[in-house]
Amino acid sequence: QIELHVVDERVARLAPRALGLGFSPRVPSRDFVDLLLGEGAVPMATARKLTLSRVPLDPEAAGWLGATLNFPSLRSLRLCENRLQPPSPAPLLNGRALAALRALMIQGSDIGDDGARAVAKAPCAPILESLTLQQAKLTADGAAALAEGDPFPARTHLDLNWNDVGAKGLERLV
Repeated sequence: QIELHVVDERVARLAPRALGLGFSPRVPSRDFVDLLLGEGAVPMATARKLTLSRVPLDPEAAGWLGATLNFPSLRSLRLCENRLQPPSPAPLLNGRALAALRALMIQGSDIGDDGARAVAKAPCAPILESLTLQQAKLTADGAAALAEGDPFPARTHLDLNWNDVGAKGLERLV
C-alpha cells in the first residue's frame, strides 16, 4: 500500500529529481503534477492515500489532474491549502479513477458553495464515508447542497469547521 504525500510544491519539486525525472526550478503547477504523477513516476495503481498540501491547483491543473489520474485503489484524498476555487473541485472529482474514494478532505481552499455542489455531484459521493470541508467558505447554501437528496448515504463523518453555514445550514444537514 502506497501513501503519497506532497507538501509544498517548492519542496516536492525535489521528488522528480530523486526519481530521475528531471527538474526545472520554474515548473508551472500543471507540469509539476505531470512530473510527479505522470506515467511511470509512481505506481499509482496501488496508492491508497494521496495528500497534496500547498500545491497550487488552478482550474486548468485541477481539470487536467482529474482527467489523467489513475488511482483505482485510492481510498483517501486530502487537499490542503491548494488554492482550489470554483470550478476547480468539479473537474478534479469527476475523474473516473476516484470512484472508489472513501474519504475526502478539502481544507483551506475557497471552493465556496459551488465547490460543495461539485462535491455532492461527484461520482464518489455515494460511497464517501468521511467528508471534511474545512475553511472552504461555505454558507447555508453550500450546506443545503450537501444535504439535498442525501448524496452521501455512506457518510459517517462530516466536518465543516471554520465555515459560516449558520443555523439554517445546520438544520438542513441534520
